[in-house]
Amino acid sequence: MKLKKISVTSFKKIAELEIELHALNLVIGANNSGKSSLLQAIHTAVSAAQSQTEVGSTTFAEEILRYSPSSQFASLSHGSSFGNRKNQNRATIKFTADQTVDNINEEIEYTIEMYKGRNERNVGINRSGHQRLGNSISSIENPFSIYVPGLAGIPHFEEFRASPVVLRKLAGGEANLVLRNIIWQITKQEKLGELISNLN
Repeated sequence: MKLKKISVTSFKKIAELEIELHALNLVIGANNSGKSSLLQAIHTAVSAAQSQTEVGSTTFAEEILRYSPSSQFASLSHGSSFGNRKNQNRATIKFTADQTVDNINEEIEYTIEMYKGRNERNVGINRSGHQRLGNSISSIENPFSIYVPGLAGIPHFEEFRASPVVLRKLAGGEANLVLRNIIWQITKQEKLGELISNLN
């Protein structure tokens, strides 16, 4: 399976966008043009699919999301907040891939739709499309996407922070402020060698 295209609709700065993917992809643009919105849309959708897989329900509490670029999930919609009804704002992220089975090449798709759940601070997720691609996107053991924001501008000094504080900073896109703490946590868990191996 080879991912070849991603489409994003109604997420943060993005009203509608379709990008074709290659082995290496550079996202270039002015400040506030939507570069981060693209990356966050992909990772939020993947995170939502993973969370829904764990919960086994169409809607669930915001706190269960593995990643969200905002503490207010409903605010992630383009233009106005996410709604609960079909005619209200919803974001869709569609993944398109090529797969070859028995020497036959076919294009497959998987779509993740995100909206506000009926209850306060609830997330709603609809998923549809090719099951094999969906299983790959939703896998927790083999992450489909890794989003590492804000590693530019690492401070000269950094104070020790407790693990929950570090995780909140990570989820909020402030990894650069706690990079040494992150490395310390990984070292304490005796996984630094594994991290270096994965990076290599």
